[in-house]
Amino acid sequence: MKVEYMKILILAKEIPPYVCIYGSIQRVVLFSYYLIKKGHEVAVIGSGRRDNVYNGPVWWEEYLNKVKIFPLLPGGLLKYFDFKKEKIKKKKSKEIYSYDLKINDYISKNKNGAKKKLFKNLIWSKMIYKLMRKIYNNLFIFGDDGILEVPSLKKHLNKIINDLKPDILIVSAPPHSWLRIIPWVKYQYPTLPLIIDFRDGWTSTGLFRANSFIRKCWQDYIEKRIIFSADGVVFVSPVLEKFYV
Repeated sequence: MKVEYMKILILAKEIPPYVCIYGSIQRVVLFSYYLIKKGHEVAVIGSGRRDNVYNGPVWWEEYLNKVKIFPLLPGGLLKYFDFKKEKIKKKKSKEIYSYDLKINDYISKNKNGAKKKLFKNLIWSKMIYKLMRKIYNNLFIFGDDGILEVPSLKKHLNKIINDLKPDILIVSAPPHSWLRIIPWVKYQYPTLPLIIDFRDGWTSTGLFRANSFIRKCWQDYIEKRIIFSADGVVFVSPVLEKFYV
């Protein structure tokens, strides 16, 4: 049976060479290679926000040789956001190093009460950390900061769809923030078939699952809306399929 040639567009936030852990995108690389071997044309859209360029294993070059890659480069606001985030990280690491030096110096000078004071500081630090995590788990709905890229992703995706005219769009996750674009895509391009590829579940996976009741309800609503907007869903395992189906 002859398979009809198709233009397939894959949306995956992590794309080479802008990846830090190659395992997170290996499924997309293998899937793209499989489709190319079947005679289809494949293009991949992903984020180009990472500064660390990692090309992945040597065999990626062969597998992605015929795949068109369209990185979404960050705009001015995101560049500023990433710059501030990196600056805070560097400042924090310097403060921790400085704090460690002060602790060591303090212990060497005041051996009697040093351990007791250090223990109190650790308890307070742990309490503050738990409080901050609780605020985050209650208020930060979307799971990852990729949600900040969605407005510019709409323009980027709109241009590529109009230029390439794909026969099908596949959105691969995680990260799950880019799934938020699916209802918009189906509204703009109602005749374009759209499939979600769950490499990991969202609400089904402890790593991504919301911890507060309010956030769980909101997350469940968003996920259901996204899944029902798609024309089909592919799961990485039967266990994940059973959870959703």
